[in-house]
Amino acid sequence: MQQNNMGFNNNFESHKDNKFSYFKAPVRNTKPLKKITLDEVHRLIISDDFKQVTNELRNIKDDAKKKDLKASNFDYVTFNGVFTERNDKGLKIPSNFFTVDIDHVGENLSLLKEKLKVDKVICPQLIFVSPGGDGLKVVIKINSELIDYAATSKKMGTIWQSINKYFSIEYAELITPNGNNDFIDGACKDISRACFLCHDAAAYINVNDVFIDADFVEKYN
Repeated sequence: MQQNNMGFNNNFESHKDNKFSYFKAPVRNTKPLKKITLDEVHRLIISDDFKQVTNELRNIKDDAKKKDLKASNFDYVTFNGVFTERNDKGLKIPSNFFTVDIDHVGENLSLLKEKLKVDKVICPQLIFVSPGGDGLKVVIKINSELIDYAATSKKMGTIWQSINKYFSIEYAELITPNGNNDFIDGACKDISRACFLCHDAAAYINVNDVFIDADFVEKYN
């Protein structure tokens, strides 16, 4: 059975449970509380557990205060894998997930979500509105062989490039690129990136077996 140079099993079928780490707030807490699945995260997001703090955040106008509240009061996950500690060296098992972070969508938010729900190429596993209320978090499945474990940083860079290219083609009419002409957040290249959880009663889930592979990366690189 093939292994990469970090000692992880490169057999895609070996991680069928697709778990990742869950952390309690604040974000400076880098020790995970437990392992969790997409179904469990979805149930948390649609429940009332995060409703009060989400509403509080969205009612704040000052960006600095919003940032402080999010960092201090929002639980988070590392969708990319199970970690012993939230840093790249702490990766224990890759989850075969990748998070697409789309910021500042504005009035196109609902249209973007509906189009993503029927996307037959990347087939999102989970979609929910970001804590600030003007963006989307989109979790898709990948083959963990595509992760650059040897890189000192941005281990998800190759995957990110291909997905960013795909979004620039398929979603250009709904997403305004940022100053770097990126359609998705560049911070998603980091394998230990924290993703804050919030309330979204209409969060979409569709756990499926479609995943991004080497052919996708070659086509959209």
